[in-house]
Amino acid sequence: MIIEKESIAGFDNNEVKYDKSDYPKPPKGSHLPLPYYVCLLIGSTGTGKTQALVKLLKYLEKAKYYNNEGEEVKQRIWLFCPTAEANPIYKTLKNLDPADIVTEYTDSALTNTLDEIKQIKEEAEDYQKLLKVWRKFEKSKTDKNITNEEIMTLELMNWEAPIPPKYATGIANHIILDDLLAQPNAFKANGNSAISNLTVKCRHYSSNVYVLGQSSAQIPKIVRIQARLLMLYRFNSKKITEELYDVVSSLLSPEEFEKIYDDATAKKYNFLTVDNTGSDLILKQNLNILIKIKRQKKISKGFKPKTIHDQQVEALAVEGKK
Repeated sequence: MIIEKESIAGFDNNEVKYDKSDYPKPPKGSHLPLPYYVCLLIGSTGTGKTQALVKLLKYLEKAKYYNNEGEEVKQRIWLFCPTAEANPIYKTLKNLDPADIVTEYTDSALTNTLDEIKQIKEEAEDYQKLLKVWRKFEKSKTDKNITNEEIMTLELMNWEAPIPPKYATGIANHIILDDLLAQPNAFKANGNSAISNLTVKCRHYSSNVYVLGQSSAQIPKIVRIQARLLMLYRFNSKKITEELYDVVSSLLSPEEFEKIYDDATAKKYNFLTVDNTGSDLILKQNLNILIKIKRQKKISKGFKPKTIHDQQVEALAVEGKK
């Protein structure tokens, strides 16, 4: 079979240029996941899931988030966990207010949280619009470059600078759903729950969502397929790599994924981090060791490696030609 190709006039395969969304990000080179994402932390009791999550959030606290203008975007943590009192490690997080801890999960409790997040986001957006008009007025010191609409806005502001809200540059949220898989009202089998809707729309709510559980099978598929960050602990069953393979399917074969998982989790308390939040897939053992894949080149059929005797004969032949 001969395959022929011909270019089509007026068409190309170049990237479409557009203004990318202004999602806040940690500094470049920080080796931290890029928001906004769904993260699954899967491991049996006592493996250290909460420890790992708190450590990640502490790294994010230290690195901070910044918008495209270089302004810091404050982070806020919301914890839904019936055993929160038994996990005092959560109290070490600076961005977690005790008032944002919910020990009895209901869909309405999560919905109320999302409504508050939405309100904070709208307040920040409204403030930024007013601030833009005010800065334009301050810069010009005249009405010549100000539109009639902007003059009306300034009059409503009484020609004074707008008062910044608490989250003036917006808010980056971390919503933790810990130990909820056994809660009958949290994860519904048909995926029709507030949690499922949140994982689909996490970017809309400027939120990273962390789901901690002892089994990936208990998590509805609609939640699993949204995951862009995985932190997986050791299981003897290979089913976990089968259920979560979709996250890496475009870059790794099932055998490669299973081998990397086995190696990263071989020791107790170790876990495999799969970070697919950016343009490149990043693999880590825990959070501190990068995993680099070096694929062996395929050897042509009939190829035989040279013996030491063959190499010596070739060397003598070359020497004799000099």
